[in-house]
Amino acid sequence: MTFLFILQFIIAVLLILTILLHSPKEQGMGSIGGQARTFGAENDLEKGLDRATTVLAVIFVSLSILITILG
Repeated sequence: MTFLFILQFIIAVLLILTILLHSPKEQGMGSIGGQARTFGAENDLEKGLDRATTVLAVIFVSLSILITILG
């Protein structure tokens, strides 16, 4: 059980890091008046970060459910 808690902590830290590595999608308050420039093209790094974030989130939720069931 302790192993699952440690694994969940590691996954949580990795999830936080991948979320923080994403580039901002909007330009703040400028997007309200329609003045923000949006670029639709994602580079390979953003696509990889999206996949990693999704995988880590699924693992985190799965571990949470498993810990709840076993606890």
